[in-house]
This record gives sequence, C-alpha cells and structure tokens, in this order.
Amino acid sequence: MTSTTSTTVPVSADARAVDHILERLTLDPKLAYFMGFGTESFHKLTEAYAERAGIDQKGAEKIWLDRMKLCFKPISRGDDGRCPSCGEMSSLGAFIDAVDEAGE
Repeated sequence: MTSTTSTTVPVSADARAVDHILERLTLDPKLAYFMGFGTESFHKLTEAYAERAGIDQKGAEKIWLDRMKLCFKPISRGDDGRCPSCGEMSSLGAFIDAVDEAGE
C-alpha cells in the first residue's frame, strides 16, 4: 500500500497576520468600527487578501463585509449592541460602547 502526500504551499507570516485581523473584524464590532469598511486599513487588508487569493480588491471587500454582518443603523445606548430590526452587530453601538469605556 502506498501513501500519497499532498504538498501545501506554506502561508507566510504576513498572510497569516492579514487573515487574523480580517477574521477579528468579523468577531469584534468595536474593532470593525475603527478598522472596518471605509478605512485605509480595511482597504489595505482586503487588497493584500485579494492579491493572494487571485481576485480583485472589490471582491475581497465583499467577502469580508458579508462575513462581518455589521449593521450601520443607529441604536440607542443600553441595547446589547445589536440592531433591533435585523439583529446584527451594530457598528455604531460598538462605537458608543468604546466611547463609554474610555470615559468620554
């Protein structure tokens, strides 16, 4: 019996860092508010991801925005950070919480 081994291309440390930050943006609405869609950081992260994946930058943006599932509708303080109409994490709610924690 012979076994076959598949060779995988090792992922570089910088690629792992890009993936890690993009993944964190899907889990942390506060981080997503400061580094997500519309920021230079998000553009550069998705540009690097797109180059490695062989897709265009807009396609990479869409992939990660869909995974972030953020809602940009305003919500009031005291909510659980989710939009009352769609139930997704609210970027604005995360910002309000971050400002409250900073004592501003």
